[in-house]
Amino acid sequence: MPESNPASPFNRHESLPMPPSSDPDPVALRALVAQLHDRSVAWLCRNLDCFSPLTAPADEGPFAHKALLELALLAAYMHRLDPARLSSEREAMLDHVAAIAAQPAYYELAARDHGALLLYGLTYAALHLCNREHAEYRHVLAQSLATRHALLAERIPYRQLDLLHFLALSELAHDRPGAAATFRHTLLAGRPNVVELSDSDAYAITHTLFYMTDFGLRRADWGDDFAQPDAATLVEALLRHYRQSGNADLVAELIASTLCLGSARSDELAAGWHYLAAQQEADGRIAGPAGIIDEARCEAEHGAPYRQWKTAYHTNIVVALAAAMWLRAGRGDYPLPQPGTTQPQPACPVTPYRDALTFLCTHVDDDELKLAARAGAGLALGIALPADHRPADHLIAPALRRLAQRIDDAAEPQSLWDEIGADTSLLLAWALRSHAIECAALNALLSHLSGQIGSVDLVQFPQAWPACAFLQRLGWIDPPSAIPPRIATARTGDEPVLSYATRLLALSGGDPARLEGAGDIAALTTELITSCKDYRLVDAALLIRTLALLGQRDDRVVRDAIAYLLSQQNAVGAFGYFASNADEATLLPLRLNWTLAVLWALCDVEHAEQSVSRRFAASA
Repeated sequence: MPESNPASPFNRHESLPMPPSSDPDPVALRALVAQLHDRSVAWLCRNLDCFSPLTAPADEGPFAHKALLELALLAAYMHRLDPARLSSEREAMLDHVAAIAAQPAYYELAARDHGALLLYGLTYAALHLCNREHAEYRHVLAQSLATRHALLAERIPYRQLDLLHFLALSELAHDRPGAAATFRHTLLAGRPNVVELSDSDAYAITHTLFYMTDFGLRRADWGDDFAQPDAATLVEALLRHYRQSGNADLVAELIASTLCLGSARSDELAAGWHYLAAQQEADGRIAGPAGIIDEARCEAEHGAPYRQWKTAYHTNIVVALAAAMWLRAGRGDYPLPQPGTTQPQPACPVTPYRDALTFLCTHVDDDELKLAARAGAGLALGIALPADHRPADHLIAPALRRLAQRIDDAAEPQSLWDEIGADTSLLLAWALRSHAIECAALNALLSHLSGQIGSVDLVQFPQAWPACAFLQRLGWIDPPSAIPPRIATARTGDEPVLSYATRLLALSGGDPARLEGAGDIAALTTELITSCKDYRLVDAALLIRTLALLGQRDDRVVRDAIAYLLSQQNAVGAFGYFASNADEATLLPLRLNWTLAVLWALCDVEHAEQSVSRRFAASA
């Protein structure tokens, strides 16, 4: 936030919901998903030779083992999801897997390395599900389990669910705790904050849902505390984020996760399918995210075709699997609805507001008059808050009275107004007015401003509207005869979201330049996640405020970003940790910037359902 433009609550606008998108054509969408599925499967079948761990280069062996079991599971779930359909591609995949699994050089590895049981065992599980039994392979697995190392090896919770899933699919006996007992230790069960999740965290969430629900084929035993609606909002927020971020692999996994939670229809699902279709190349290949492997080295050592396969095989598998799941969803018995309780969203606590305002009140007496004035102006943010959200007036009023006297005693108050800018000056005027405090120097400034802009043609100069509205509410000018259409708060016609958000921010003292490059709600929420991850708290606060103005106050990303910002309030009430040994005098200007930005956003969210007129009537 620029120093000359602190948070101004005086031109906030009632949040206006974005119009709902129209439902996609179900016939066209089904055709699109079917084509995605068939082309992905065909591409995989044309590259079956790459899924061969026994012939892969030595340094590619572990990778090829993983690829084979994933191919096997795709074929198995294609069979389970649509057993009546005769698929030559599915049978070709199963034939390829079975031919490798039949060789002692492959299945006896499970006897030699009990710690890698899942790497080999899931291949057997897939064949077992498709009635391609292999007695010797099963014996090796049973013997490996008998030593108990494979059962007892340390695993993170979702990987323990992976083991339990394998044992259930293979119908192998064990004595380990069940899925419900394991699930309660997973990331998903803990209701994580979406803005803090890494890519690996997102994969942990998707795989937890896969294993708990058997890819939507089983009603899970979540335990008593699982909030299924909360999990659904998390998955949808992640789906939107990774679609916006361009990660086709996670988009496909999150679509499948949505189905695991019992939902097969939503605007976000449709958007995800259209995104994946746009990523599919003419031959059916869908590239995975960049940076996973050293692509230049891979191509130099193994050739371009192998690199093309290695960077896309997993994404094609999950796209084909998600598509098979979604196509099956046309039948009434799938996906199974998932049980779970609805937990109320926690209310934003009162103390962060009060502590931040107390911090500002403390610095109204700062030695540097510019900083004192900014702190005093920031106190106006609390005017419309409930009494328990702000410090007692007997603490604020004396500090503001001392500040007014200091300004009147200043030799050249005009230099102060030049330093802090008109927005901060007007904000300070409201803070003083709310406590019936007179400041002659500030009144002189307001009189001057009123003479300059009181008769401005708002149609020709809509940027003057915020100051005009402010001065009118302070009683310095008469109300304008009309509000120009260009500064009305309603979204018009096909106006882009970015244009609308920029206009709202310009009307209320924000910095629209910070939104450059954003195009829609998905872009704004993704930028909000990125701002939190990059510790750009001022940008995050501005985006929260923008999204609240756009009617997205209850969006999962907005709620979680607010919770993240609240975690950044320090012991004195200011927001942000600098991890710096610089003296406080050096840090204070930035500390004020961050605190004003976050407090501004919190206040806008608090008042998102109140109109400007009601708030001003209550605070006048």
